[in-house]
Amino acid sequence: MDKTKIIKKIQDYIKKEEQIFSFSHGWALDGFLGEVTRKHDDVDIDVFGYLSRKEGLEKIKNIFAEFNPEFNEIYYTFNIDDTLVEIGYIQIKKEDYENDIFVYDAGESEFTLSKLLYLKDKGNINGLFFTITNPIYLLAEKIFLPIAKSVEYREKDFRDINSMLRVLDKKDIQRAVFERYKYTKRAGYKDVGMP
Repeated sequence: MDKTKIIKKIQDYIKKEEQIFSFSHGWALDGFLGEVTRKHDDVDIDVFGYLSRKEGLEKIKNIFAEFNPEFNEIYYTFNIDDTLVEIGYIQIKKEDYENDIFVYDAGESEFTLSKLLYLKDKGNINGLFFTITNPIYLLAEKIFLPIAKSVEYREKDFRDINSMLRVLDKKDIQRAVFERYKYTKRAGYKDVGMP
């Protein structure tokens, strides 16, 4: 099945509930690039809101109740048309529009980021438009987190990094990596310095 149809299906479910959300990871990167660059085994979504994490996660569970979502530590997982969907709730705890600072709680720890850095308007694949997590932030995560967590890079990480480095501005990447470094230090990951 065409996975972009699943993106539309999920998008329609969440839009009915008027939630702020973004597609993340691989689909966000491809949405930014405007084409499918690799095979995707799952679909990752973040839902944002002002409810507590407990209330927000309960709302997600209710929205997708017909798919029998299962809780997996910090997010819900379920299958739609044989595709794994992972959907988490990020609580917006503070908004400072004047300084463009937003404090989020994703379940592991709070983190502070520029809203402009975290959320991007739209991705587009074959005429399907969908909200995506900012690819600059995602690229920084793909570059930095394996180092901080002392894990091996995956083949798909190399593919995503190479695709994005061809189109992104170096200064934007440096800024995002620095933001991600500050977050991983606060979240308790090993301090390996800046990559």
